[in-house]
Amino acid sequence: MKRMRDRIRIVALFLCGLALVGCVPSWNPFYTEKDLVFEKALVGSWRPADAIDTSKESWEFSKNGEKLYLLKQTDERGRTANFEAALFKLNNQLFLDLYLKKIEGDDDTMNIWAALSLVPAHLLIKVEQFAPSFKMAIMNPDWMQKHVTANPEAIAHRVVENGIVLSASTADLQKFLIAHSAEKEFFAEAKEMKAK
Repeated sequence: MKRMRDRIRIVALFLCGLALVGCVPSWNPFYTEKDLVFEKALVGSWRPADAIDTSKESWEFSKNGEKLYLLKQTDERGRTANFEAALFKLNNQLFLDLYLKKIEGDDDTMNIWAALSLVPAHLLIKVEQFAPSFKMAIMNPDWMQKHVTANPEAIAHRVVENGIVLSASTADLQKFLIAHSAEKEFFAEAKEMKAK
């Protein structure tokens, strides 16, 4: 029962968080094994460059195997989630694929049957640089909403209450990413992170 409660909490908080952050989740990863790269400069603790001193937000990357990372992400309220992070290169551009592994803390607010029908998803982040600071940008949900509304066959997806969930295969996700990632507003404004 504890395992089921943990799964419910993970799914509930994950989906609520996506709605607040404004991400575009995908059921499938954005990378294949051959796309993975490892960059030592990512390992360490980062916090937003514009964060006020009282902000608890941090991103802590540690090595997890040969080419993967573990990410412990703490939001500005001190709530923590753990992700498997995969750094990959596609068309000479670096991206991070984040996949939720664990949420810490308590929040058993979701109906058990509703929670069992939901699955955590992959999130895509464009990596703009590692030095002198770490700059990243999430896929823009507004751009995606407009694009799939105008071109419903552009990529396999589902419309949910809080936006779009991509359901395309990894191969189709990569084709879509190569075709559109250079377009203005495909990614939201970059967030600058400084080493802690």
